[in-house]
Amino acid sequence: MKKFGIQIDSLSDLIAFGMLPACIGIAMLRYTMCIPDLSGVTRYLLTHYTLQTQIVLSLIAVLYVLAAMIRLAYFNVMEEEDQNRDETGAKIYTGLPVTSAALIFPAVLLIHMLIRADLTFLYFGVMLITGGLFISKIQIKKPQNKGIATMIFFGAVECVVLIFALKFLKK
Repeated sequence: MKKFGIQIDSLSDLIAFGMLPACIGIAMLRYTMCIPDLSGVTRYLLTHYTLQTQIVLSLIAVLYVLAAMIRLAYFNVMEEEDQNRDETGAKIYTGLPVTSAALIFPAVLLIHMLIRADLTFLYFGVMLITGGLFISKIQIKKPQNKGIATMIFFGAVECVVLIFALKFLKK
């Protein structure tokens, strides 16, 4: 039953932290935020990106999803063989965990909303770097209580800023 749980968990991680950021990026290619006057009205206009730019950025999104899928498959194999440990026996991750996207991409979107600028290229740049880190050979120790609390804190801060940003942008 444990093997089944590992596979289902990875599938849900692929959808939530692999596919969703890529889909948001593709949606950013279709629309761009524009503030044409001082009335405070936010309008979404059809994008002005060339076809070549849309193709390149779409390929980045595809590569990001593939990197997430490879990272999760690698993790599953290493977990099954119980090789996700360092010399001291502490649990480690090889490559950036895919779930880190839960903190990375909302931060980029918050910046996008707060400065009211088109940060589509930044989003795709972050996607490219994050995807590269997924399949890199960097080793990260599994966070313990303090590390988990820090990540929860940053996630809560992002959530609060998002709520206030949405209220502010509606005015």
